[in-house]
Amino acid sequence: FTVTNTGATTLRDVVVTDADLVADGGTITGTPIASLAPNASDTSYTGSYTITQTDIDNQSYANQALATGTTPDGDDVTDDSGSANNLDDETVTDLPEDSEISLVKVGTFNDENGDTLAQVGETISYAFTVTNTGATTLRDVVVTDDLLVAPNGSITGGPIANLASGDTSFAITGNYRLQQSDIDSGSVSNQALATGTTPDGDDVTDDSDDDSNLEDDITVTNVPQNGQIGLVKNGVFNDDNGDGVAQVGETINYSFVITNTGNVTLTNITLSDVLLEGAFGSLTGGPIVSLAPNRSNSNAFTGTYTLQLADVNAGQVQNQAQADGLDPQGIT
Repeated sequence: FTVTNTGATTLRDVVVTDADLVADGGTITGTPIASLAPNASDTSYTGSYTITQTDIDNQSYANQALATGTTPDGDDVTDDSGSANNLDDETVTDLPEDSEISLVKVGTFNDENGDTLAQVGETISYAFTVTNTGATTLRDVVVTDDLLVAPNGSITGGPIANLASGDTSFAITGNYRLQQSDIDSGSVSNQALATGTTPDGDDVTDDSDDDSNLEDDITVTNVPQNGQIGLVKNGVFNDDNGDGVAQVGETINYSFVITNTGNVTLTNITLSDVLLEGAFGSLTGGPIVSLAPNRSNSNAFTGTYTLQLADVNAGQVQNQAQADGLDPQGIT
């Protein structure tokens, strides 16, 4: 504080007071100025103020002090402080703005039928941790996510009305229903966005990270895969001459039912059969381009075998076929 005697008489017992610079919020240091001659100035008074969150949100702090001195005839003269001796305007101290927000997104696969595998319709739950990492209070904080929209996703909770500096909110959550393409990929990858409004009406944003406020990595949630295939082979003897007895040269027709018994889509499904690929057999059909989980194909492959004397003597023909397909990673 600079106190100046702008009058013509000497002032005594000059003091400076400030309603804001009192206990808990601030202090004034200095003792009454015993005597202040005309046109003389004194800078012995100083003050300190502890800024509040409101001040930070306002991005400035404004206040005004009062100087009081006693004239030679015992009267008091006063002046409200100003930016110059002839002004009585408030002192405004600008405070630098630092508004920031951080978002962490974590996904958890829900094995709702307990079979340790992912199926279409099972879900991933998402937890969002929103933190005000700046210095100003944020309002109307929301989380958006392109994945978590109808018909397969949703976000609940929010907007967060007010989020103070340093505070964290877990109020917003999300849910996503798995599609076959997600299971085939083996994971679901995506990123959310947190948006908050600063005290001056601007927006601050942050792309989510999977575990840190300091990064913006996409959240990857693994879903368990299991590529499996099943094959049923049926043989029917053809009594070509109708005598009820097998002869050399008569045939057996084979049909094949191939089922995707896993949880991922299989492609390029082929069939091999040593008997039917030999000199006395034939195997036709395929490959099956694509077969979804829990789906079967019974018409892609057929086979025929011509009986030999050894088969007739044995009274039966025994053999086994093999089906092979590729999972989404290209593994047989």
